[in-house]
Amino acid sequence: MPFQYNLKRVSRHKRVLTPSDANNASCYEFETRSLKDAILSRPDVVIKEAHSSHSSQTVSSVSYPSGLDDDNVFRPQITLKYTSENHHEVKLRMTSKSSQWSVEVGGTSFVWDLSYEPFTLTLRAADSGTTLAVFTLRGRGEEGPDGDIGNLRITDEGDNEQYKKEIVSTLAGVFVYWERAGKLVPHSTGGVADGDPGFYRYAPGGIQG
Repeated sequence: MPFQYNLKRVSRHKRVLTPSDANNASCYEFETRSLKDAILSRPDVVIKEAHSSHSSQTVSSVSYPSGLDDDNVFRPQITLKYTSENHHEVKLRMTSKSSQWSVEVGGTSFVWDLSYEPFTLTLRAADSGTTLAVFTLRGRGEEGPDGDIGNLRITDEGDNEQYKKEIVSTLAGVFVYWERAGKLVPHSTGGVADGDPGFYRYAPGGIQG
């Protein structure tokens, strides 16, 4: 069976991916940077794995460099650092299609592809187009059974389970990027509160002035 996770917005800076399967006790948290973190030059996003039997452990961190990339070209970038033994670093780059981010998962090249109606991020193999994961954000007014605002589905094929941390980490980096780019705009009017499933609306063209 595929791995299923529900996304909940706990606070302004914190989201949690909780497993739909009760037998899968691990959940993933990702926190965006506060003003204090910005002053201290801490990462833009921190991803943690939490388990019922032990305290949460940091899996990775995300930052958004603003300078030239390795090709000496100015374009959006995402730097992802893992806290594994080798502390390896992964860089995500926007492709020629401005709706895609290229990334390596388990040593294989993939792209996170953005689409709308509903807002969806799909992780596909760059060569074959095989889907590894799909994240869908619920539309305004739609409410999940546990108050979730989105759903992540990771296909159960081959060794995909070992890639969960990389999939979640790259998803967090891409999701927060699009949020900051104005593709997801938090509602703050009409009685919609922080944490409400209608907190987001979709803005394919970004924030309109």
